[in-house]
Amino acid sequence: MVGETIAHFQILEALGGGGMGVVYKARDLKLDRLVALKFLSAELSLDSAGKERFAREAKAASALDHPNICTIFEINETENGQMYIAMAYYEGETLKLAIDNCQLTIDNSIDVALQIARGLAHAHRQGIIHRDLKPGNVMIASGGAAKILDFGLAKFAGSAPVTGSGAMMGTAAYMSPEQLRGETADQRSDIWSFGVVLFEMLAGKTPFEAEHPQTTFYRILNEKPPPLRSLNPEVPPELEKIVNRALQKDSAQRYAAVDEMLAELEAVQRQASASSSGEFTGLKKPLPGKSLFSKIPAAALLIFLLIAGIYLLNTILRNRADKGPPEIDRRIAVLPFENISPEAQDEYFSDGITEELISTLSNIHDLKVIARTSVMQYKDVPKSISQIGRELNVSRVIRGSVRKYADRLRITVQLVDVSSETNLWSQEYDRELKDIFEIQRDIARSVSQTLKIHLKEKEKNRLAGTTAGNLEAYEFYLKGRYYLNKRTPSSILKGMKHLQAAIAKDSSLVLAYTGLADAYSLLGSTEYGVMPPQIARPRAEEAVRKALRLDNASAEAQLSLANILMFYDRNWPEAEAHFQRAVILNPNFAAAYHWHALYFVSRGEEEAAFRELRTAQSLDPVSPLINLDIGWTHYYFRQYDLAVQQLLQTVELDEYFILAHIALAFTYDAQMRHPEALAAIEKAQELAGDYPLLTAARAYILARGGQKAQASALLQELLPIAEGNDVYLPPLLIALVNLGLEDREGAFRWIEKGYRERSDYLLYFKVDPKLDPLRSDPRFIQLTKKIGFKD
Repeated sequence: MVGETIAHFQILEALGGGGMGVVYKARDLKLDRLVALKFLSAELSLDSAGKERFAREAKAASALDHPNICTIFEINETENGQMYIAMAYYEGETLKLAIDNCQLTIDNSIDVALQIARGLAHAHRQGIIHRDLKPGNVMIASGGAAKILDFGLAKFAGSAPVTGSGAMMGTAAYMSPEQLRGETADQRSDIWSFGVVLFEMLAGKTPFEAEHPQTTFYRILNEKPPPLRSLNPEVPPELEKIVNRALQKDSAQRYAAVDEMLAELEAVQRQASASSSGEFTGLKKPLPGKSLFSKIPAAALLIFLLIAGIYLLNTILRNRADKGPPEIDRRIAVLPFENISPEAQDEYFSDGITEELISTLSNIHDLKVIARTSVMQYKDVPKSISQIGRELNVSRVIRGSVRKYADRLRITVQLVDVSSETNLWSQEYDRELKDIFEIQRDIARSVSQTLKIHLKEKEKNRLAGTTAGNLEAYEFYLKGRYYLNKRTPSSILKGMKHLQAAIAKDSSLVLAYTGLADAYSLLGSTEYGVMPPQIARPRAEEAVRKALRLDNASAEAQLSLANILMFYDRNWPEAEAHFQRAVILNPNFAAAYHWHALYFVSRGEEEAAFRELRTAQSLDPVSPLINLDIGWTHYYFRQYDLAVQQLLQTVELDEYFILAHIALAFTYDAQMRHPEALAAIEKAQELAGDYPLLTAARAYILARGGQKAQASALLQELLPIAEGNDVYLPPLLIALVNLGLEDREGAFRWIEKGYRERSDYLLYFKVDPKLDPLRSDPRFIQLTKKIGFKD
């Protein structure tokens, strides 16, 4: 495009690009002046929503006439339909470049911040919000003037957004908590972003900096920024206070308007100017002998100090109240509700109440709720509340009982302090069965009030809901989840029938669709091997897409889709986006961190994988599945001693957990401890009987231990099943036995078949030690690329 003439603009050189388009330096041939032309990207030019967003940028910014905001001259369209904006051209550099080159002093930072604040305040007074303020969108002109650029994400306050369902506009490190949660952004969201920019100018890094966007999201939503003065001791305390207030998680605790923040910044600059050294050194002290109190009578001074002390104490207490309870007091576990119904088969209902209450409380951002798999370990276990509290690292537990009889329901519930084992709150509900939804919301409200948890407006609205739901569908859903959680092929199939019945009764039941998607995903996996992946995967996707159409803000649906995209499609960018969305929607969602860790494992990113696993484990401490995958992760990264140690701990958690014994067998085998490997697989067979995964694993371990005749005999048992059409057997299991028998041709033949079927096991193709003998083969390298791994 350089050298071309568009309308009356001659293109001189490319200046850079962003998410919406490319910017060029050009000469306005009519007025003989330099301008910057921003062209909407070709893809977005074909998209009416993209054009609308681009046009809005021009409309919003052209209405702003201020020395600290970029001037817009016109908007137009090329002959081939590509839109562009003509803007003022400034010699200079972006604020990002100035920060990266460490060019800013404290005084420089205050000066730039004042200019940004003035420009932003002017825009806010016109009802315009930027929504993507960052150092890359601030130009420092050669004369020192700061210019806010790119109102591409701006919108008129109160106008409808055009970003599409659930889309998040903005740059991760500078986005406010409410933007990440998909809530409406107002001027206080710009104040947050401005606070991040100011922090970065003073510290040289953003406050929630992390290697991966998902981790940044988590830190923005859950963690406090590091003390600014610990990163730069020269920052004045008053300036640090301004930044801290701008970075309050709750937007109501931030500055109500930029003008208020601007006034405090100006006061800091005045104090800096008044300093004798020309640099800020804090408030000046009175000269010796000239104390401010020297002319005040003693009695008056005493009264003054007493009033000041009371004020200070009130401020401290108010600040403590605003912060809410300490983190340990916000960690809570919902223990399995006891089923005291006349019918033993109503156990599904008491388990379902436990799971649903965990889900409801998990959506309260300031609570840290232990996940279902950990608390269900305490079902029918005679342990004291204090012991359970220590093991789960919680200070409060909820326990209760459920009695279901015909259409009546009695639920008794207590919130218990772990250290004293006393009730903080208790309630008995004797209601009709149809009131179950309101009971769950009432328990969540009461727990929040008792623990003095500050509920955000969205959380209050959710808990104040009056939706009753279809009770019959809900019961089918609870039964479906009950059987799905048993995690055996037969129980998953049984759970599916109940979930399908729930959908038949209520086609708007989102969680029934996500449960159905998870069931199909499990049945198509190598682990369960019940259904060919090419059949299971589209059915799983169909179910989860229906869930998302009903509720795009369902964390469960976002995670289900992420797993399909990761395990079956190896669509890394899309999977990553949905993992991030799931955690943003529910920061307590242990399963989201857990499965996201496997995403990193598959790509060989060890540090990120263990970071996510640690987070998952903190939310679900005694989950056998999470502890199992910590062991598998050590195995995949060839840390066999640590893997054995972790897997033995997992077996201690649940000695009947078949998958832990299988993992232990493969790890022993990697250590050439073949007798122990065989003993571990025999233990798994003792617990589960013979099914294809165990038969294949046994054959592999026998072959690796030198007993190839026995391994070959087992292979001959499996081949007719794998080659037939009556029962599905995952081809990767046959490939596994061939690997043990050192039959490369056979291994590649069955791996290729698995690839064609979209086998989920190929997710670990890059890291699995069992595949090491094949890695130097050109066919392996070719397959690695076909699967979607770049190296």
